[in-house]
Amino acid sequence: MTIDSRSLDYPILRRATIHVVFVLCWAAAVMFCSRYAVESASLKIVVLGVLAVFIPSVIGMLYVGTVKKIESLQSLNRTGILHALFSSRIFTTIIAVGWSAAAALMSVFWFASLGEQEAVGILLSVVLYALVVGFLAPKVALEMRRFTATKNTLRWSGWIFALIMAVVFFVYQMIFLGSAEPRPLLDSVSEVLGEPSISLSKSILIQIIGQWTEVFNLIQSYFLHQLSLRESLYGFLALPLYFLLFYNFSLLLSPFFISRIELRRVVAPISDVEFSAPLAGQKL
Repeated sequence: MTIDSRSLDYPILRRATIHVVFVLCWAAAVMFCSRYAVESASLKIVVLGVLAVFIPSVIGMLYVGTVKKIESLQSLNRTGILHALFSSRIFTTIIAVGWSAAAALMSVFWFASLGEQEAVGILLSVVLYALVVGFLAPKVALEMRRFTATKNTLRWSGWIFALIMAVVFFVYQMIFLGSAEPRPLLDSVSEVLGEPSISLSKSILIQIIGQWTEVFNLIQSYFLHQLSLRESLYGFLALPLYFLLFYNFSLLLSPFFISRIELRRVVAPISDVEFSAPLAGQKL
């Protein structure tokens, strides 16, 4: 179910279903790899997991950044200094790489900390993202040029998806975590940080990050419980965090919903032509 032609003609139902199943399998593999990497405290496997998340995220951000440049350049004189400045991809690349690297590392440890029900729910959310894209894409395509329609469909779909899932995930956490009676927070945190579980045969960095991830989950559970008892409102701070996590997750999914023709813009010269030219020596 990629965002394809000017009218965004979609594949038949069978092809669209296969596409979504493929994305689901990729997401499941990444989540499994993340859990195994953190549990085994293997730096090599963590790096592989981070790369699996980082690559699609940076591709999606570079595409959106490229289209933004195309839109900006349309109002500038080709011989001007601003045109030359906005034609450079250096700043866009730095932002995309930096954000994607941080988001990938955060996502890997988040995936590893999820329970089975939470992991299944997040995997099923891929279908929700596909439905949001499928709903918005034809409508946006009627109003905008091909590349602008694709960019805005992905951006708006990401926001809508993240908002819906943040609320759903927050409600789920309130029901299953907020209702559970937690241990005193300081005792729980001291126990996690004080236990002599650091093994020199494994990556010390990964073990330390894993410990602090567990501390974060303890703090989250504690304040959600306080919110459920109406003793504190700090639990609501989880909402923007969940929004950020699911928005990052939508970035990981977005490249799978861009047609191959549009993906050429990530590496092709910046141009506002409707169909980007094929890369030399390739059939992309």
